[in-house]
Formats: sequence, C-alpha cells, structure tokens
Amino acid sequence: LSMEGAMFGRYSQASFMSFATPSCAFLFDIYTLGDVAFDNGLRDILESEKIEKVIHNCRLVSDCLHHKYRVTICGVFDTQVADLRVTQQRCGQFPRCVRSLPQCLGIYLNLPANLIYHPQIREGYIVLESQQWNRRPLPIELEIAAVKNSVFLLQLRKQIWKKLWRLFHRYVDV
Repeated sequence: LSMEGAMFGRYSQASFMSFATPSCAFLFDIYTLGDVAFDNGLRDILESEKIEKVIHNCRLVSDCLHHKYRVTICGVFDTQVADLRVTQQRCGQFPRCVRSLPQCLGIYLNLPANLIYHPQIREGYIVLESQQWNRRPLPIELEIAAVKNSVFLLQLRKQIWKKLWRLFHRYVDV
C-alpha cells in the first residue's frame, strides 16, 4: 500500500492510493472519490486484521486516514520500522536516521534507479510540488510513480523479513 498527495498527516490531502498484490496493481483516485472510496470497500480492507498491509513509513498515512476518512488501519507491516530493527541487529544500535523507500529498495532489492520513484522535492517548493498529485487528469508519469511506490513493497517485506529472522535462527542453532 502506498499513498500519494499533498504532504501527509491529519491536515493533508490524500490524492492516490496504490495497492499491489503479487499479480496486480490497483490505483484509487482518493482526491476525486473521497469518502465514497472508503465507504465502498477500502475501509474494510484497511481495517482488516486478516489482510496484511505492507507500507513504508505508515505514521503519516495512518494519521491522514484516521483524521480525514475515519479509517483506523490495522494489520500493518511497516518496512521502515523493520529496516530500523535490521540495522539495530547488525550494528548493535539504532541508526540516527530512517531510510526512505527508494533507499530501502536499492539496498534490499538492488533495483536500478529507473524502477524506483525518486520524488524531486526542491527546498522551498515542497508544498507546491506535492500538490502536483491533485492535477486532473493526473499526468501518466505520476500514475506510474504511484504504482512504483507499491509494487515492490511485498518483495521488500520478504527480504527484510529474512534478515529479521536470520539472527533468531543463529540463536536457535547455538
């Protein structure tokens, strides 16, 4: 699951939500649909404990969904939090900074740069550039970017999960 829009958090405007399964990607125009999207099925998926949602840095997405759309997201595997734990296990302490999704995709999956969406946010223009997600029709390059942010999350989860359990298995072997 990935969400795009103008900034994030309770005062932000969600524009697109992208879901990816092992075989398909789905893109929902939240800016246009608004509450209707959540009232017609998305809320059930997002609030289900039985359906795992893989998200990178779920804090602000969760805050936005809760305060704007009355959705309490459940069953989340946060790849950013998991990466922190992997780094802590490897280095003996938590890192000073968290890694972005593009950084994690490069590190864990060795993806080439052209397959990863790297938002171009210039200093002083962050609000203006994040509002590009509210243009309709959405430019095709942004549709592709939204899908890129979600299609690799399942594979990223798998690779991070392997590293999380590596230390556990070492202890078991001892």
